[in-house]
This record gives sequence, structure tokens and C-alpha cells, in this order.
Amino acid sequence: VFFSDDKGRSWQRAKLPVQLNTSADLSAAEHGFYEAPLVELMVSSGYVPVISSIGLDAEGGLLNVNADDAAGSLASSLRASTLVFVSDVSGVTDASGNVIERIAADEVERLIADGVVTGGMAAKLRAAALIVSESHTEIVITSAEQAALWLGNQPCSCTRLVPAEVSA
Repeated sequence: VFFSDDKGRSWQRAKLPVQLNTSADLSAAEHGFYEAPLVELMVSSGYVPVISSIGLDAEGGLLNVNADDAAGSLASSLRASTLVFVSDVSGVTDASGNVIERIAADEVERLIADGVVTGGMAAKLRAAALIVSESHTEIVITSAEQAALWLGNQPCSCTRLVPAEVSA
């Protein structure tokens, strides 16, 4: 089942200045996914929903909504415990190229400032940290191959982004 906003108004946004190659940002705390009850019904009936992150502005024009933000908004609307970001790599890597297994949301900016995480992964981690902070949904970042292992409860290579640690 495919959902898209060109007719269904799944994502409705005000047009924002272009930043990071996108023309719209979506915050899980500010905007819900309109079709969440339908997605829940489809999943409970055994369907796999495929959801486009194309949105509409107030005039009906198409917008490219950041897919990570859209997925986070949907996960928040569904009160999902985990959201998997499938990437072309097995996870976030440290300076030695090893996958970092667990990152607390409050560590993201330090990893970026230290140059450990750069480019597209930095944008993905920032989006993930916002989602985790707003919804407490755990984010798993991994490749398609590793995600299949993760879904099968098998050992896999991935990075889990979790809420900030609470000091005792």
C-alpha cells in the first residue's frame, strides 16, 4: 500500500527556505501524520505501508519533506517504540571506522563538533536526536541487509540512538 501527499494530504507544511537540500522541515512535536490510524489498520491487517515524503504547501504545490523528519513524525504519531533508518552504511562510525553501537541523543552535537560524524550522516543524526528527544522513540541506523537481521532478532551491525542519559 502506497501513501503520498499529492492527493491524500498526508504531510501539509508551510514552505520554508531551502536548507540542506530540502524545501520543508517537519518536526515530530509540531506535526502529526494525518493517516496514522489508516497505517495502523494496514499494518494490523498484514500490509506493509510505503509512504512518500512528498508534501503540499498551502497552495497545493508539492514539497520535498525531509524523509527522516517525515518518518519521525509518523513514528511519533504511531507511538512507535523503535524507528529504523535504513542507510547505505551499517551505522554511525567512529574515527577508526568502527560502528558505534549506542549513542545517547545528547552526545550527537559533540560527535559532529569533533568531526567524527559529517555530511549526510550528521543531518540524519540531528534528525534522529530530535525525534528521540521529542518522542522517546529509539532510532536504529543501519543498512538494508543489517536491518533484515535486526528485524529477525539476529545479531547485526547497527547504531542505536537512545534518549539522553539521566544523571543520578
